[in-house]
Amino acid sequence: MRTIRCFLLFFLTCLVALPVQAQTSQAQTIRMGVLPALGTMPLRVATSDGLFKKRGLDVKLVPFNSAFERDTAMRTGNIDGYFGDLVAAVLMRKANVDVRVITVCTRSTPGQRMFGLVTSPKMKDLQPDQLKGRTVGLSTSTIIEYLLDLMEKKNIVPAGAMERVDIKKLPVRVQMLMSNKLDLALMPEPLASLGEFKGGKVLGTDEELAIPLTILLLRTDLAHNPELTGKFLAAYSEAVRRLADHPEKYRDLMVYECRIPKPLAPDFPMLHFPAPELPTPKAVQSVQTWMMEKKIIPGAYSYEQIVAEPR
Repeated sequence: MRTIRCFLLFFLTCLVALPVQAQTSQAQTIRMGVLPALGTMPLRVATSDGLFKKRGLDVKLVPFNSAFERDTAMRTGNIDGYFGDLVAAVLMRKANVDVRVITVCTRSTPGQRMFGLVTSPKMKDLQPDQLKGRTVGLSTSTIIEYLLDLMEKKNIVPAGAMERVDIKKLPVRVQMLMSNKLDLALMPEPLASLGEFKGGKVLGTDEELAIPLTILLLRTDLAHNPELTGKFLAAYSEAVRRLADHPEKYRDLMVYECRIPKPLAPDFPMLHFPAPELPTPKAVQSVQTWMMEKKIIPGAYSYEQIVAEPR
């Protein structure tokens, strides 16, 4: 009888312990789509340093080579969120994909170039007042075209002077520029610096535009979960601090994951990232006004339809 009682006591103890063990070992999995872009560095540091895991989150970075592949994965439910921009976020809403922006990743900052209007090597002597009729490679209906329109609006380059050539694939745009088949191209870093290294010249940048450049978004059910987003952004914020405090520690990670060209790798600047924050209503409205002018969307969505609830 004593043996039976001991067995029952052991059995009941196991039943009580099992749920606790399952609860403590189970981490929330979040699949984040990423491009090989500099703005993803806080995400990469947070995963490589275990900052998400420390807070009970299993964040998996899913790599994509193009925004098209990334967006397709989001529409088909193969990822839970991604690194992108406000134009892409609004397009998700247009496609009835239920997502919300949870933070700005990078913003235009004086002294920190993220995008540059680069000449071909053959056109390196061009001046901003000599752009009339020159061809410029870009991707239309994207953040790239939005930036070029803002650069013209702020008189960084003459408005309406250049002939725009729609080249969606960034590697093709780079190749055409370097082979002098385009006069100029608007490109993100580090490709703008690569264009300079190969003999081109940067005629304009995003530095004075005062806008958010890249963002993170999540499925709305995740974005509106305050416990989850609190943990996610706490880990992200710690990664931002680590990058600010010890930038060179993460140079190899940046060179590998963000595909810094070998000639630029030793001296390419480590970026400064802002603490997590939501884009302002003004910034969201500005993007949507531009998209309506371009007939990309029929009308504007409310701020609450694009951005997560304030934390």
